[in-house]
Amino acid sequence: MWVDTDGCESAAQYCKYMVGSVTKNLSGGVQAYLKSSADGTYPTGNYIGTLANGGVGLVDNNNSQSATLKAQLAKVKAGIVSGSIKITSPSQPTS
Repeated sequence: MWVDTDGCESAAQYCKYMVGSVTKNLSGGVQAYLKSSADGTYPTGNYIGTLANGGVGLVDNNNSQSATLKAQLAKVKAGIVSGSIKITSPSQPTS
């Protein structure tokens, strides 16, 4: 897995070795803020990008994966969004 951008765009020579990429969609967060501001609502606080709000994404690296692997990736994404797959880290305690 490549992290931050689409690995096939960032390091095309290694694309054939990547299962997929986890991407940050910074432009999506900026667009959401600007749209809210234009509508008269000025967001405050932190923007946290998630799979559900499009702030991060799972990329299939330019369709290089098999149909089975794409289906599994879609299932993982749906599980993370629904909460049936819990994501934890040592820096974020679970509740």
